[in-house]
Amino acid sequence: MVKIRPFLSNCDTKCSMKVAIIGSGPLAIEMALYLDSQQSTVVLFMKEQLGGSIKKMASLYPDLELDSSTSEWGRELLGEVGPISTIGEYWNNYLKPLSKHQVVRDFTRLGEVLRVHKRFLGTHEKVDSRLSDLFRVVFTTNPSEDIIKQVKENPETFEKMGENFIESLKESIEFFEDFDLVVDCRGVINNPMPMGPGGSFALNEKNLKEFISYGVDGLKAIKKFNDNEVFIVGSGKTSALFMLTLKNWLAENSSRRIFLVTDEKKAFSKFFEESSSLSKDLKQMLGQDQEKFDQDAKVFGEKINEWKSLEDFVRAKVARPVEPERKIAIFEGHNVTSVDKLLDKNKIFITLESPEFRGESLIKTIGVDLVLVSTGYKIDTSIFEGMQTNFDLSNKHAENDGVHSEPGFYTLGPILKERYGIKEGLDQVAAISKNMFSYFTWKGE
Repeated sequence: MVKIRPFLSNCDTKCSMKVAIIGSGPLAIEMALYLDSQQSTVVLFMKEQLGGSIKKMASLYPDLELDSSTSEWGRELLGEVGPISTIGEYWNNYLKPLSKHQVVRDFTRLGEVLRVHKRFLGTHEKVDSRLSDLFRVVFTTNPSEDIIKQVKENPETFEKMGENFIESLKESIEFFEDFDLVVDCRGVINNPMPMGPGGSFALNEKNLKEFISYGVDGLKAIKKFNDNEVFIVGSGKTSALFMLTLKNWLAENSSRRIFLVTDEKKAFSKFFEESSSLSKDLKQMLGQDQEKFDQDAKVFGEKINEWKSLEDFVRAKVARPVEPERKIAIFEGHNVTSVDKLLDKNKIFITLESPEFRGESLIKTIGVDLVLVSTGYKIDTSIFEGMQTNFDLSNKHAENDGVHSEPGFYTLGPILKERYGIKEGLDQVAAISKNMFSYFTWKGE
């Protein structure tokens, strides 16, 4: 365990390294806070308000179980911390007060990082040490709010400048700052994968993205939804949340249905390996739906036999009993291959297919009112194209602990479809920091 130095505000005894942290979630805050506690110079770039997906999930699903951890340095800063067994408790009792603490606010900067590269070095340029050239972080801010605030405070000054000049000040401008080291802590939750095979787009999906909800944003769409048919793509934890959030909605009206498609041979097979209350609740929901369908099928069987036993002239006058439908229809071993929307209809039409090598070849198109996609997440690597990087999942945690082939560049958190908790992230903070400190020493030591 690396010894934690005490938090010192505006301390002259700083570690000689300057670090950029990119992200707004718990691991970004923890990484930045730890380095600050070691008297490093830290800037935490966040695109949105601190808290990231944890903040969103806490507002939408506060009672969700969370196998979380608090850090030694976070508790040292906050003092006594309340219970954190649910995501709501973790946010309210730990992460929220941590993100609002003055120490964190001092090193936080609101802005979107557009790209990160070396100041001069090319990707394959060879020098004695690539650390001899600093990292350049290019970012942008939205100055509109600051400008409006200044206009209100100094109306006479801005009145002389003219409206056109004031409007020009509201345009986003690119800025840059140079750093010794960079840590990407953005995670994957804000970059959900499309619904097509292999994480690619289905036909027409890209053109119809405005009618589709991806990842945890689907929970927001569910809260506002009051139509009759929902289509869910994927069978992981987020899809389980979709299902359970729709439970009451499904029971309110007999015409409401959920369709779910997954390329797994058995839906939620990996998810059900967990022993969480979430997996137990979903098993119960699916079990109750199966029991209801079996009961309806039994009643239908009795009615259809009675109908068939009628004399021909009587049966011609009696309506055939309606065959029951599952409230939850699951298509296993299928892929979504196409998405369509007709101009004269509000519904979205999903075409799904199953190949022969998975058992039975099938093509089916279903019209629905809401499409929720949860096929996994992956890290967005586009802002790092100017550096030597290695986002190979197989090498991610075991050997290099998020260390890239570009010296001084690190990734903290998951990369692709891998279950990754805050506890694992805190362990990785220590590993990354150890690698960082191998390059630098404290002033005066």
